[in-house]
Amino acid sequence: KLSHVGMVVRNNQKELVVLEAITKGVVETPLDSFFNRSFDQAGNPKILLGRIKDEYKGLIPMAIADAKAKLGKAYDDVFDINNDKYYCSELVYEAFKKANNDQPIFQLRPMTFKDPDTKATFGIWEDYYKELNYAIPEKAPGLNPGSISRSIYLDIVHAYGTPQGFVAAR
Repeated sequence: KLSHVGMVVRNNQKELVVLEAITKGVVETPLDSFFNRSFDQAGNPKILLGRIKDEYKGLIPMAIADAKAKLGKAYDDVFDINNDKYYCSELVYEAFKKANNDQPIFQLRPMTFKDPDTKATFGIWEDYYKELNYAIPEKAPGLNPGSISRSIYLDIVHAYGTPQGFVAAR
């Protein structure tokens, strides 16, 4: 039940920021602004902090460089992995893929916009794509923050607040 992902990096002024793809495009967002976007039921910011596992940390500098090179690129509002626009998970996917000699560490899977119980497309997605005048990319390759959070290359090391559905590993 995660809705967004970004990368914590240092900007040119050596400040920690979140490098992310949002509706404004690929941007650097101050940490306090990022933390003040989503709150749990107790009013605390709800964020999971994940880290690339030690054996893959060598990929981080090149992944950051690749993601920073995309600053200013347009947001991918149709979630098409094959254009020169980026949605949040795609930015992280592409950065680490490039850092790993074009071998992905996060896996693309067929996307679905359907309710798992009824198999009907969620109305919110029907409306969203109708407004964009774009066919729903059902089964097209893609990924989301939840699938990234479950990657074997990543450890969730801290939860801020109580993200809905999050169960800490024991």
